[in-house]
Amino acid sequence: MYTAKEPIEHWHFVTYGFLELYEKETEDTETSGFGFELTFRLAKVDHETEPPAWALNLLQNLARYIFGSGNIFKNGDYMDANDPICLESNTELTALAFTNDPELPSIDTPNGKVAFIQIVGITADELEAMQIWNTLGALRICKNYMPYYITDLSRKSFL
Repeated sequence: MYTAKEPIEHWHFVTYGFLELYEKETEDTETSGFGFELTFRLAKVDHETEPPAWALNLLQNLARYIFGSGNIFKNGDYMDANDPICLESNTELTALAFTNDPELPSIDTPNGKVAFIQIVGITADELEAMQIWNTLGALRICKNYMPYYITDLSRKSFL
């Protein structure tokens, strides 16, 4: 995780536990490990100097889900969190969408291809729109108000 300055100051989290970093362990020569790493962009609040622990917990919970179930996330997926994504806040963001990180394109490694899939905090009605229509289409509309798909806990629904 590091502080990114553009387009607004935010935390940029990037995992590294889903790919085959040092050696090939699976038989799939095209894909490294699960084939992706997760990223998460979170707007900084009140001159934070350390990333918030809840965001790290969110990433750890998603990792436990992935390793436990074998299910993976792809560009265009979504997930209902059933509660606020940050339990200690009054945020309206209660679900997650997944899209390609706008700054980190897929890469080819000696152990296979890896995509960088970004987690985006969304509201219940935005989730419903994605379920009825299309995740990536809804995210494209939101991008005008949410550059780089930076999650801001204080935002209201874009709908």
